[in-house]
Amino acid sequence: MKQVEARGALVQLVFRKIFVFLCIIFSSLNLSIANENSEILNNVEKYLIDIKYFKVNFIQDNKDNSELSEGIFYLSRPGKLRIDYLNPFEASLYTNNQTTTYYDKELDEITTIKTSKTPLHFLLNENITFKDNSFKIVDIENKKENVMIS
Repeated sequence: MKQVEARGALVQLVFRKIFVFLCIIFSSLNLSIANENSEILNNVEKYLIDIKYFKVNFIQDNKDNSELSEGIFYLSRPGKLRIDYLNPFEASLYTNNQTTTYYDKELDEITTIKTSKTPLHFLLNENITFKDNSFKIVDIENKKENVMIS
């Protein structure tokens, strides 16, 4: 039972890291945006909606910087996302509009949850909008060509 709980905590940690990873990727997007917040949000929404396919190699560190993870991030909008962790462990995260599946190759274990219960749901929707009630925007920083929405 403890192994199942530990694995559930690991999956939660992976989702949090993915969300932070996505924030970092999209915070560095090159956007020509006016200063008004609603216009900034509209431009970011349009930019994200216009992404149809995205692939990037990544290096991710953990909270205490003691270990780096490497992998490949794939996005096919709307509806599909895949993350393959290659080092120091092999694992994959597969997402579609309905289901998110985490596969730990070393343990040969699969964990599945509803995509709507993850932060990935926002990115996979056909129509991305900041106007719904799924999250609260606390701050918008517009510095030169970078936008950070928190």
